[in-house]
Amino acid sequence: MKHFLGLFDFSPDELDRLVALARRLKSGEAGDEARAIRGRIFGMVFFNPSL
Repeated sequence: MKHFLGLFDFSPDELDRLVALARRLKSGEAGDEARAIRGRIFGMVFFNPSL
């Protein structure tokens, strides 16, 4: 598993694939890919405000 700490931790291709997967998950078209996260809880923690 790779932790998402910043944009520079990923190649442009990895970011493209990540965004494409997020779009498929949001639209309900992810199929088998969605099975891996079914029943799990995800959260985001922000320590500093966005500028």
